[in-house]
Amino acid sequence: ALFFQDWRTDLLVKRYVRDRLRYKDELFCAAGRIVEAMRVLSRQKSNHNHNNKENDNGVFHSFHIRRNDFAWIGLVNTSLQIFESVQNEVPPGSTVYIATDEKNPDWFAAMKDRYHTRFLSDFVHLLRGVDPNHYGVIDQLVVARGKVFVGAFYSTVTSHVNHLR
Repeated sequence: ALFFQDWRTDLLVKRYVRDRLRYKDELFCAAGRIVEAMRVLSRQKSNHNHNNKENDNGVFHSFHIRRNDFAWIGLVNTSLQIFESVQNEVPPGSTVYIATDEKNPDWFAAMKDRYHTRFLSDFVHLLRGVDPNHYGVIDQLVVARGKVFVGAFYSTVTSHVNHLR
């Protein structure tokens, strides 16, 4: 962490990092493979659900659900609460990608019942040769490509995704 005594210098450096530094092309390519796989899944779902023409274009929505650091705050206790708060923006039956640090897959049961859900772990086969330490960055890049993005208010990851969008 850097600390600058002058607040103006601090803001200047933060803006420089935000506006000028970018991820390596390798990470964009890896995320692109997952985005394309999400679009293919969405189109396939469209073939089975003829009343949803949006999926003909491979549309998917994305979530960043931060659990481990923020679970103690009690902002969201169940995935059903998330679904209920976003069901007008992300309709039931949609294809969604979820970036999360939650270790218990059962926590997402309510969302899995209502959405066609996918996680990074579903696409590890597309990440051969990519350093696992970069998986968090790849998650950011994938969720940034969703049509609707729902994030965690206090999260810097969500903030960066919004910047990428």
